[in-house]
Amino acid sequence: RVPHHDMIAADLTTFNLLKDLVRFGYTVTFVPWGAPWPERYAMDLRRLGVILDYSPEQHGSTVDYVKTFGHRYAAFYLQPMGLAAELVPVIRDVAPKVQIVFHAADLCFVREQREADLKQDAALRKSAAQTKKQELGLIRRVDHLVVISDKEKEFITAEVGRATPVSSFTC
Repeated sequence: RVPHHDMIAADLTTFNLLKDLVRFGYTVTFVPWGAPWPERYAMDLRRLGVILDYSPEQHGSTVDYVKTFGHRYAAFYLQPMGLAAELVPVIRDVAPKVQIVFHAADLCFVREQREADLKQDAALRKSAAQTKKQELGLIRRVDHLVVISDKEKEFITAEVGRATPVSSFTC
C-alpha cells in the first residue's frame, strides 16, 4: 500500500527509500498492492516526485498493471514477499531482461521457524519449511536481494550461494 510513513516504521523505511531513489535521479513509479489509499499519503509521495498513477478502477489488479505496462520499466524494486512472488513471473514474462530487486524486510521463514521452535509445534515447523522453500525460490529468481542486516546477508548467502547478489542496510 501507499506508505503510512507517520504511523508505521516499515512504511517510513519505504517512504525514505522512495525519497532516496528520486534524489539519486531515478524516475520512480509506485504501484501499491491492493486497496485504495488515503489521499494525504499519495500527496506526500507526489511531493517527493514519485509517480503514482495506478488505480484499481482503471488498471485492475497490480498484476494487470504490470502485464500492461511492465515492459516500460528498466527495473522493479519489490516488497513484500507476497507481492514479489506474485509479480516476478509476470515481470519475467513481459520484460524478461528487466532487473528485479527484492527487498526482504523480514526473512519470513526464519521468523516462522523460530516461532515453531519456541512452541515446539510440528505443524508450524511444516509451514515454516514450506515458506522457506517459497522464499528461497523467490530469492533465486530475482537479480538482487536487499536485506536489513549483514547477519541476514551471511545467512542467505549460505542458503543460496552467490547466484543472487545480496546487499544489506548497515547501521
